[in-house]
Amino acid sequence: MDLKKLYVRKVSFTLSFLKGIALAWFKPNLLNAIPGAEPAWADNYAEFVIELTTNFSPHDPVSNAEHQLNNFQNQPSVLLLTQAILVWRVFLQAV
Repeated sequence: MDLKKLYVRKVSFTLSFLKGIALAWFKPNLLNAIPGAEPAWADNYAEFVIELTTNFSPHDPVSNAEHQLNNFQNQPSVLLLTQAILVWRVFLQAV
């Protein structure tokens, strides 16, 4: 398979998962497919990723990571598993 075709397929596949604002951002370029006027990212996956991260990544990744860590909450199933592991540790120490 031609490398350019592979990149076009990767971009198309990734675009199929976009929703909301991200999809709206790329939609004008998808609907106005004029030959020779395609954006740089249309057949270059690396350019597409740069376009995506430039426009939709956090403005301050450090603060975003800190916020996510400060507001981290375990799901009930994770808490149950953690408690089960602690019980087994106590049990194995007693044996």
